[in-house]
Amino acid sequence: MVLRAWLVFVLLISILDNLKLAKGDSTEHARRRLVDQTPGFISIDCGATSDYLDEGTGIFYKSDSGFIDTGTNNAISPEYYSLMASPNYVRQIKNLRSFPQGTKNCYTLKPEQGKNSKYLIRAFFFYGNYDNKNQPSKFDIYVGVNFWTTVSLSELNQFYPPWDTFPDIIHVPLSDSICVCLINTGSGIPFISALELRPLSKSNYPTNFGALSFGSRLDIGASSQVELIRYKDDVYDRLWLSRSTLLNWVPINTSSVIDTHDSNDSYQLPAQVFENCTYNPFNGGKYYVCFHFAEIAKPTQGKKREFIIDVEGGNYTSEPITLEYLKPLSICPQNGQPFEGGFRFSINATTESGLPPILNAFEVYEVISLRYKPTDPRDIAAIMYIKQTYTISRDDWQGDPCVPHQYSWSNLTCSSDDAPRIISLYLSSSKLTGKIAPSISDLTALQYLDLSYNNLTGNVPEFLAQLPNLKILNLRGNNLKGSVPEALIQKSRDGSLVLRGLQIEGIHISFLNFLNSIFIFILIFIFLGCDIYPEVVEMTNSFQTIVGEGGFGKVYLGILKDETKVAIKLLSPSSKQGYKEFQAEAQLLMIVYHRNLVSLVGYCDEGECKALIYEYMANGNLQQHLSGILVYT
Repeated sequence: MVLRAWLVFVLLISILDNLKLAKGDSTEHARRRLVDQTPGFISIDCGATSDYLDEGTGIFYKSDSGFIDTGTNNAISPEYYSLMASPNYVRQIKNLRSFPQGTKNCYTLKPEQGKNSKYLIRAFFFYGNYDNKNQPSKFDIYVGVNFWTTVSLSELNQFYPPWDTFPDIIHVPLSDSICVCLINTGSGIPFISALELRPLSKSNYPTNFGALSFGSRLDIGASSQVELIRYKDDVYDRLWLSRSTLLNWVPINTSSVIDTHDSNDSYQLPAQVFENCTYNPFNGGKYYVCFHFAEIAKPTQGKKREFIIDVEGGNYTSEPITLEYLKPLSICPQNGQPFEGGFRFSINATTESGLPPILNAFEVYEVISLRYKPTDPRDIAAIMYIKQTYTISRDDWQGDPCVPHQYSWSNLTCSSDDAPRIISLYLSSSKLTGKIAPSISDLTALQYLDLSYNNLTGNVPEFLAQLPNLKILNLRGNNLKGSVPEALIQKSRDGSLVLRGLQIEGIHISFLNFLNSIFIFILIFIFLGCDIYPEVVEMTNSFQTIVGEGGFGKVYLGILKDETKVAIKLLSPSSKQGYKEFQAEAQLLMIVYHRNLVSLVGYCDEGECKALIYEYMANGNLQQHLSGILVYT
């Protein structure tokens, strides 16, 4: 009897649980059940205040609070709400997140499949006069460390958003997380309405030559001009736009069932794009193109439909193509290799064909060259852990720390390697508390570490001595206790490491720093200050172009053998204190590194001819930028 009662109790609990789910229970279990209906999908309604199931698509959308920690929530103006009633527009354009602060703001996506998998990433942008300024903005989007596209909105598309403001890209990330960054280029505040990620089959859309940015994806021959086809009709949730007949093409249609799940067709187009059939020019760049066919009209006896695809400008002509009735066929010319330059395509019947050619749908993507590689993943993991450990909140500490260079994080510098490494970290006066984070030991390329004037406590960790490339360590102004590790002391004594802010056997390290600096400075002059004056003359084209004047002499434009521009400051013989200034500046630049200070590339010391060689700053000096500005001190 007890067992029977227990079984009845379990059965009742199960029934009640199912009833809860059926009634839309908002528990985490119910939410997971909804998410499982779209495995692998990441769907973000930017600016939304809560998660929800989109009834039109059956896709579960999340708010963006777990994907980004900057920006402000907004909603489009009420006069645009009427768009919500149209099936051609999506619910997600009602809300948006804008980014009035910072140059780079990034969403971080962590798909289930991780790195080296193929994804379609799509963003939605609809201005809708959310700020009541009637001033649509223009800004750039990056995926990872590479440029994706420029979003340029105009007053015309405020009420009627064109589909090119809903761009997508096919991308294979090199890390387990994907950053989508909005870049403020000075033409208005960036914003985003929705962000979506969809996993794709590895066998379609080859990306070995770069990422694929959406160009066109059209269902040809439909009766409606703006009908939108997407998930669940398309298992990958691609957005297909329907277009009526072009030029003299004649539409045909069928109500028969088309096998869109053929195991040999990895593209798996929705059946609707094959229910209709209908010359499109593309200019410049590199393009990847796919044509999709299905015979939807049963051929009459004795007649066959045979045609060829000809891509003008692409030097491609297909073999004769025949179709099986109601069976899809996708053709991506040249084995998926891109066409370069402008091209046009045409589809023509062969002389053996008794029926005209057909085309159901086609896709065109522009190839995006992936110019940059991300920062070494070990450094990314380490710096992200440091950011979280110390709760560092800086507007530009988003996305990749080093790449692209113009948007690198403040307070650190990186090497110029193929996969950049973090070589300096400056967190002085950053309100850091607690112990020195162990993850610093993973920054193995680190040369300069400044943690001065914080509230760091505990012992000086041994792992700092294990950093193989560390040259300068500044721990001044903290509450560190205990003895200094012997390995750090030894490095300080042999001159391989400059320590600041620590005591060793009663001698303050700052004095040893001074000795080390002088030692390094002398070595530089001995080993590097050799007979290079003729090279300086050659680099400056006999000192032809003056670009400025420093404290001890004029600055000339120089060009190295690899075409790199440099600035060369010559010591003036008439400068009374010039040599001391020259020494002080060289010494300072050997021990101080910062992203806002020019780097010392080299120098010349030949008799009375002395020169410092810096990296060249093409935009002039600070004085030029402050010209005409009243500065209060």
